Amino acid sequence: VGQLRSPRVRDHFKSIGQSTWKLDQMTGIATGEALIVKVGIRNNSDLLSAGLAPNLAAKLSDLRLGGNKHIAIGKGTFDSIADSEKFSNGQTMWSGPNQIQFGGGRYSYYTSTWRRSVS
Repeated sequence: VGQLRSPRVRDHFKSIGQSTWKLDQMTGIATGEALIVKVGIRNNSDLLSAGLAPNLAAKLSDLRLGGNKHIAIGKGTFDSIADSEKFSNGQTMWSGPNQIQFGGGRYSYYTSTWRRSVS
């Protein structure tokens, strides 16, 4: 996704194209329970998510791993996806488990460089 968006963003925002820094993105996914609360008043409100799953997803999306790794999923998510989403032609599409520590806990996650071709 980052490889697809980066050229378009650089073309649209000339200052980014002329800069020395690189546009990059990361997606973090975690499975679990979350408490969703509407906060704010009148026309100035938003939804807030609390719990381990949204916090882990946020931490995973903050990872900057370099290369083509643009997706990280928690172990619970990895364990729940079908084998067709884990393997391609008999080869694993995921590396891990890796470890991340936050909030006094240690959590396993997996990363992938695999991309589904879209026709």
